[in-house]
Amino acid sequence: MRVDAKTMLADAGLASAAVSGSSDPVMNRLDCFERGGGLGETRVSEESTLTQLLKESPFQQLFDLSCTRLERTAGEVEIAMRYTASVERSPGTRQYHGGAIASLIDIAGDYALWAVLGYGVPTINIRIDYLRPASDTNLRAQARVRRAGRTVGVVDIDVLDDQGRLIAIGRGTYGTKEG
Repeated sequence: MRVDAKTMLADAGLASAAVSGSSDPVMNRLDCFERGGGLGETRVSEESTLTQLLKESPFQQLFDLSCTRLERTAGEVEIAMRYTASVERSPGTRQYHGGAIASLIDIAGDYALWAVLGYGVPTINIRIDYLRPASDTNLRAQARVRRAGRTVGVVDIDVLDDQGRLIAIGRGTYGTKEG
């Protein structure tokens, strides 16, 4: 099931793109907020909007995710994952489970394409190379769109720890055909 950006915003309580000019409802809504036109005089950044969307999915709620950087024109997004006991490999180890890191990679890749295309995309394939264990640290996934084609998109994702050490490298392939 594909969910377009307008549906995502509606689910996040940010529906009704009130500004015309762009065919992208996300950008219309964000432009409205930046000019002070939505929710009174509240300004909402793209990062905070994406953070709200990250918290909507029941699965993604298992991870404490937030968007720390979003560059729509460059097709780049950075998503942070705070360490919690729910991501532990084994109780008391304070070491991340590989599945939690894989999920972070997939989610970051999906939202990097969302930022470019304006709608959610399904995952076709992900490849992950784990380079070192991540223990008792917060993680951040830096995703960059390499290609956003008519039917397929490719995103490269680096996962780093609090000290900037590379934990894992991922590449995601996603279906980009809308509808």
